[in-house]
Amino acid sequence: MGAKRSWLGIIVVTVAIVAVGWTDGDPIADYKVHTGTSSSQDWVSISVDFHSCGLHSDGTVECWGCDRKTMTGVDVDCGQCDANVGEFKSVALGMIYTCGLKKDGTLECWGDEKMGLFGSPPKGTFVAIDGGPTMMCGIETDASLACWFCARSDKSRCVPPEGRFVDVAVGSDGSCALDEEGNVHCWSCKDDSEESSLCSPPAKKFKDIDCGILQCCGVREDAGIECWGHHAGVIGNEFEAVSVGVFSCGIRTNGSIRCWMFPMDDVWVPNGDYQRVTALSVGYGYACAISEPGTVHCWGDSEIGRSTPP
Repeated sequence: MGAKRSWLGIIVVTVAIVAVGWTDGDPIADYKVHTGTSSSQDWVSISVDFHSCGLHSDGTVECWGCDRKTMTGVDVDCGQCDANVGEFKSVALGMIYTCGLKKDGTLECWGDEKMGLFGSPPKGTFVAIDGGPTMMCGIETDASLACWFCARSDKSRCVPPEGRFVDVAVGSDGSCALDEEGNVHCWSCKDDSEESSLCSPPAKKFKDIDCGILQCCGVREDAGIECWGHHAGVIGNEFEAVSVGVFSCGIRTNGSIRCWMFPMDDVWVPNGDYQRVTALSVGYGYACAISEPGTVHCWGDSEIGRSTPP
């Protein structure tokens, strides 16, 4: 779950729960406020969820923040931070695994060694991938969709729609894809729950989409953002990318960030270099952004080093 400039360029994977705007009474204020900045300045893509991975300009992947345990103390470091060697053009995250899209269009995934739940990714070549806690999906070179690593008990909810697509967004409660005409198609929602509204996107043209927790958002062709699902609304007319979780963030056309949570007002975003952002991703308790000339800045939960990039 994350923000993506385009499926041919920087891909930032969808978001989940983010803790920003730390004030008294904030329901997620237990997260330790922290800001971290990378030592290197050659990052071109960033993806965060329960752990973090970034793509360097030479195509190598580097991950961090995997020293994590569940609330009951179970170690869930499954090797998802042990990035494969090679040249990649994007990376996408699941809860206990990571998938990379290689420059030749093939897939490589790592993690899940301790649980052995998912097996191998599909063969073939892809142009874009996106991941979430329930599955991983990608756009194949013929513009069709494929999904794998399905963690739902009802496997039919992981079957994507047919058509030709240019963007895909995997959320925790529903997923959507953008077709070649700018129309949004959604699936994987329960018909008898509050998730059902996620599968009823606006009948408008979009150029970027993302899905998170009970909400999806898209950047319309007029640069405004419109969201649907449990938290629906419209915001601004100045955006080029969007990232969605419990709340949402967008990259403005001038390179600054705006974050919000319907029906609340704007959510706090750090100042300074965060005003020259080229990529953005928000995860469980923290967020990371890349600013010119290629520096990663993260803020939020630092308990396992997730907001301290290398």
